[in-house]
Amino acid sequence: MKWHIFLIPVVGAVIGWITNVIAIKLIFWPYQPLRIPLTNFWLQGLIPKRRSEMARNVGEVIEKELFSIDDLLEYLNNAETQQRTALLITNAVRDHLIERLPSFIPHSIRDFLASLLEDIVRREAPVILGKLVLEIGDELKEKIKVGEIIEEKMNKFDLKKLENVVLQVATRELKHIEFLGAVIGFFIGLAQVGLLLVLERIN
Repeated sequence: MKWHIFLIPVVGAVIGWITNVIAIKLIFWPYQPLRIPLTNFWLQGLIPKRRSEMARNVGEVIEKELFSIDDLLEYLNNAETQQRTALLITNAVRDHLIERLPSFIPHSIRDFLASLLEDIVRREAPVILGKLVLEIGDELKEKIKVGEIIEEKMNKFDLKKLENVVLQVATRELKHIEFLGAVIGFFIGLAQVGLLLVLERIN
């Protein structure tokens, strides 16, 4: 029995590790299509090659499943949201009025006018906001396409920055994939050694 056959699992582990390292690199690299010498084959990273398609699909999924103009309008039309908005408007109007009133007007009158205006705004603001949401709703739906905005942003996003973000977020998982390639390669090599030993005994 030749001792060097026991190197097969080690070689298998190295090959498995290198294969997965290359596979991970090919997710992004090369950014631009690269022709393989002496062939008609072109090589390009998975994400750069399918960037437009992925951006479009992500935009569609986000608009349909996560966030749409309808969701925004529903939030704006919510009674609690309108009350909070009305409160902010009321406070802003009151403060602005007090600042703009001439200083010679007595404080009691200024406070009375501010309270009067504050009461009017507090009553009318929710109604006005509700009407405003209804009026601008159709226009927002027509002019603002969430999916298209996301698609455009993703297509403009620098690939190098995107790669760095992915590597920062998934470094541990990618290292596990590389290690798994080595483990699988090792056990495949071990199986080959076992098969060779069996065949040697038979012969």
